[in-house]
Amino acid sequence: MKKILFVLLFCVVAPYVGAWGLLPEFVKLQPAQYKQNNGYRKFLLYDIVSGRPGLRVCTSTRFRNKVQEDELFNNTQAAFSVIFRTVRNTIQNSGRAQEFQDFLSVWPDAFQLQRVVPPEGKECNAIAGKYDLQIKGRATAVPIDTGYQLEYGMQGYAAPQMDPKTFSWTVLLSTDQSKNKRMGIALHETAHLLGLADQYNNQDSDRAYSLAAFEDLTKIDSIMRAFSHSGRDVLTCDDVEGIINAVDFILRQEGVSSKRLENGWADLCGRNYVYIGGKPVRNNDPARAKQNRDAFARWAAAGYAPHAQPLFAAKARQVQQAVRDSLNGLAQLEDKKRDITLQIESKSYELAHAKDYGWTAKQKQAVRQELLRLRQELKRLEAQTARQPAAAGFGGGVMP
Repeated sequence: MKKILFVLLFCVVAPYVGAWGLLPEFVKLQPAQYKQNNGYRKFLLYDIVSGRPGLRVCTSTRFRNKVQEDELFNNTQAAFSVIFRTVRNTIQNSGRAQEFQDFLSVWPDAFQLQRVVPPEGKECNAIAGKYDLQIKGRATAVPIDTGYQLEYGMQGYAAPQMDPKTFSWTVLLSTDQSKNKRMGIALHETAHLLGLADQYNNQDSDRAYSLAAFEDLTKIDSIMRAFSHSGRDVLTCDDVEGIINAVDFILRQEGVSSKRLENGWADLCGRNYVYIGGKPVRNNDPARAKQNRDAFARWAAAGYAPHAQPLFAAKARQVQQAVRDSLNGLAQLEDKKRDITLQIESKSYELAHAKDYGWTAKQKQAVRQELLRLRQELKRLEAQTARQPAAAGFGGGVMP
């Protein structure tokens, strides 16, 4: 019997959101046997951390307007430059460069874009495979397929995961915005390529890597906040912390070890958080939260000496272990649900084409029964997922 299995691969940018938080596609881990397909490895940031010095870029507008294409290319190059410069400067200006040496060792000083121009009269797709990033320019009044629905009037769009057909990333930027607004839009979309999520509301389905448990995300100043990027050409400290967390996520998954990655770090923005395993922890009491953060920072500055470990650090690790156990349990359930969903799709397709296979009535009935069993199992797993503490989202530990 011929088996046909459909796997729908799509990149969704913006339906899930979080303060400086990481896109769910970035932190979503596949089963161990599919590790090469882990989401973060398809993001540009993974290539950068792995040593990529720049990108070959093909820029195109709807009607091949060279002036607009030049501006979009320059906006994007400037966006990359701002991001890499701001992140490094924020760490160095904090006086904690030694503590973040593991991060700085993989964070380049600059990142260069190299223009690749298609033949006269041709679009980028004519030279697919010869560029790493495609910058598309389009008026925002037209409908744009965001990967999950059509949007109208969007200012920009990014496909942060590498396209498996062209082996390239894509950014779409507005051509009917003012020049200074285009710069802010380019910054916002470039940050998506590095794994940062939008910051439109508090309805993030994956709150483990954000401040959602503690903050009103819509009020945190960030280039990722809705419309905050209009007319802006700078990152905020919160953006920087998000990028550090994204890099840390990659380093941990790739088996990199350092004292900071193992023990955590105090925030750079004065919000009185401590990040352990990429997840924020803080005390509910603002005064105590600041004390804990400062004590943690002093401990890090002293080289994380075991005898000097503040009590808060030990308690925070216990909280994070509980979070980690809960998230791991949820991940296993999600893997089972995904596998059963694919089986249902496959068998449904087979049943729809039973005539082509020449199946007997007995064979069709057997598949119907198997489909019923799979759907019941999926329903049971969904109910079990809903009972998991992490299913509703857990932004980190809250210390009493």
